[in-house]
Amino acid sequence: MHLNRLCNAFAMLLVFFVSSYAAEPKQITKDGRWKLSPCYGVDGKDLYYSLSSDMGRVFLIKQDLATGKTSKMFEETTDHLYDASFSSDGKYLAYCQTSGSPQLFVVIRNLTEQTEATYRPVGARSTARRPRFIPGTTQLVFNESGEGGQQIAIVNVDGGNRRLVTELSAINRWPDVSPDGKRIVFCSSKEGNYDLFTVNTDGTGLTQLTDHPLRDIHPAWSPDGKRIAFVSVRDGDHEIFILDLTSRNVTQVTKNNFRDDFPAWSPDGKKLAFISQKNGSTDIFELEIEPVD
Repeated sequence: MHLNRLCNAFAMLLVFFVSSYAAEPKQITKDGRWKLSPCYGVDGKDLYYSLSSDMGRVFLIKQDLATGKTSKMFEETTDHLYDASFSSDGKYLAYCQTSGSPQLFVVIRNLTEQTEATYRPVGARSTARRPRFIPGTTQLVFNESGEGGQQIAIVNVDGGNRRLVTELSAINRWPDVSPDGKRIVFCSSKEGNYDLFTVNTDGTGLTQLTDHPLRDIHPAWSPDGKRIAFVSVRDGDHEIFILDLTSRNVTQVTKNNFRDDFPAWSPDGKKLAFISQKNGSTDIFELEIEPVD
């Protein structure tokens, strides 16, 4: 670690503890196909994720966790669908869509009124990823690449009133929102490699959460607001970790020789779903998480 990064680590007074997690994860899917970005439905009974098919399409899949039954959503579109997310009240569903070019746009569906809005980034080379709704508002946050680099942005659910939350000279990606809707967690290369940061939704109060020489990415805020799950390569490959926001302790919850990625909290905060490349396949697993006081 460079001297300035070491000084920053001491100044932040972060104490990290790394330990294995005793629980054995439950395997949710068993087809081994490429998958991405799982998320739970608002009642925790269903899981949603992107799945690559033999048809050359990336479908959005809904899976009933009790029965294992799966169904393809929005089969009428011929585009690829990524990064599904629901508003906390279940009224809205957002995801990213592309016809195959690098440019993705955000689709926001009002599931109550059966209407649809879109946000299309400005610029021929611009793209959007990882939309997440902001609780208590009619807005959602996402990362957008364009003329100003990769920044965190917010739009209304009608796709309008876009504004930047970050304007950092860095790559800023994969946002998630605190349950009270006040802060955004994201990963940023601001200090040279990917670390976790939080910022208020108005762009103020930028705070660095992790300071490690190896990258920390893909944060997910717990439903109780007390912890953030994320992915790090600090033990040699991609594993799932949890940061306690009060103590700043970090606990390693997966430990193996293959990639574990894209953690997603269940609505009750008792489980984490994640993508794992166990035995060379790509499937979704679910891990029980111990509660905190």
